[in-house]
Amino acid sequence: MTTPNPNAHVIVVDDESINLTIMRLTLEEKNFRVTTFSSAESCLAELRGSNLLNYDCMVTDHSMPGISGLELLEEIKKLDPTLEVIMVTGENERMIIKESLRKGAFDFLDKPLDPNKFHSTVQNAIKASAIRRKRDATEASLVAARSTGLFAEFNPDSVSLPIERIYTPKHELGGDFIDITEHNPEHLSIVLGDISGHDIQSALLSSHFLGTLYGRRSIESPLKADELLKDYNLFLIQKRQERSSAGSMSVGSSLSVCNVELINREVRIINCGNPPVYLQKKNGNILRIAPRYQPLGWFDIGEFESQVIDVENIQKMVLFTDGMVEHAKKHECDILSLLHHLNTLNKSDQQEFLLTAEDDILSTTVIMHEDESVVLPLVYNEYSGNEQSKIDRFQKFWRNSILLVLENIDNHLLHRFILACREGVINALKHGCGGRPDCIASFEIRANLQNRELEAVIKDPGEGHAFDYVQRDANFKDMNPGSLGLVLISKLVDEMELLDNGATMKLRLRV
Repeated sequence: MTTPNPNAHVIVVDDESINLTIMRLTLEEKNFRVTTFSSAESCLAELRGSNLLNYDCMVTDHSMPGISGLELLEEIKKLDPTLEVIMVTGENERMIIKESLRKGAFDFLDKPLDPNKFHSTVQNAIKASAIRRKRDATEASLVAARSTGLFAEFNPDSVSLPIERIYTPKHELGGDFIDITEHNPEHLSIVLGDISGHDIQSALLSSHFLGTLYGRRSIESPLKADELLKDYNLFLIQKRQERSSAGSMSVGSSLSVCNVELINREVRIINCGNPPVYLQKKNGNILRIAPRYQPLGWFDIGEFESQVIDVENIQKMVLFTDGMVEHAKKHECDILSLLHHLNTLNKSDQQEFLLTAEDDILSTTVIMHEDESVVLPLVYNEYSGNEQSKIDRFQKFWRNSILLVLENIDNHLLHRFILACREGVINALKHGCGGRPDCIASFEIRANLQNRELEAVIKDPGEGHAFDYVQRDANFKDMNPGSLGLVLISKLVDEMELLDNGATMKLRLRV
């Protein structure tokens, strides 16, 4: 068998001349070019003055006098992270295998070497080096393309409304993207998207979509977003079908994208598989606009229609991609609390907090009216009537969300508030929703920063109740099942208000 690349160049390092000779002859027999070194020092002295792209793979012994194979590996990765290194270990050196792999070794081989395994491992390492170098070259080309200004970074000064943005890609080129354009003071467009996957294909596809967006915008004024999404959806479906016809097992990429038009006093939303858009009212209430359509590339959706909302009483609009949702789940807190926490951090602390994110992080907050309110939304959730068994998890989620924003809150007061919320949500799910999975109760927690007050709002679709819990409290000995819970809730907080005949409950506690 011959190597698939007759020009492949392998470096071999070993302080024992017999081993060095055996490895060189074995590789040359398979038509590899081989350069040998009898020490790590001599190898580094040569390579530091040469182009490592001329080499395709390195094989090094671990135990050598002076610089060890492991230390050589670290130095090579500094010079060229794409050059794959195979570590050769003795029978009593198993402990260094894990450390070698952790520091970037491609593979390890035991002495004495098996010629067939040695050959196949070198071949695989050469292929891996080529793949990594091709990926790096593609990324470099994309970075260069974006640096030309075609895919320019958003400039907050280019729009009249205040906009907060958080962006932390997992790689230099992420698949998430955002485009914000102010056509005139009365018309702002936002396109936010997330390509499935985390590889170079994602970065390519996001750049392709942005290129299509910019191209269409240059000939359409204003841009017909619904037609753009329809055409791009069909483009992705066609590419998927072509891969399938060619026998490819890859399902291809899909695009979750949200197009938002802020025109005069309306916001128009076309959301295809992206997380919900959050509209925060001036009183702190949250209006969550769920996506109406599936991600592009899966189904022939046909026509796209905007969801239209009056923004007269809307203070902020918040958009984000899945990475922010996943990071909130990781910290077991609400997306609203997480976003507020991130926006209060300086840039370096923000980046450090996001280091453990497993996906690209992207969010943008558009401030439609100056923040005159001191009410800060911390939690917004909707629960099905059959989710009572999850109440412990919900309770932990609420607590984490509050502590993320109000770090110095008194623990006893927080416990009282969380317990009141727990009983209120159980009451809503059990009685208001009747335990039915198709019945939804909403739950919000807000903080009034000026009054140092926490407020929870629990709404269910039930008919409420007719009894007077205050009178039940006065006649405590004459209570019946169903009234005791409300009495106890009222004792845990400073104020409990029942609206809509009890279908809406407001709880307030000064902290």
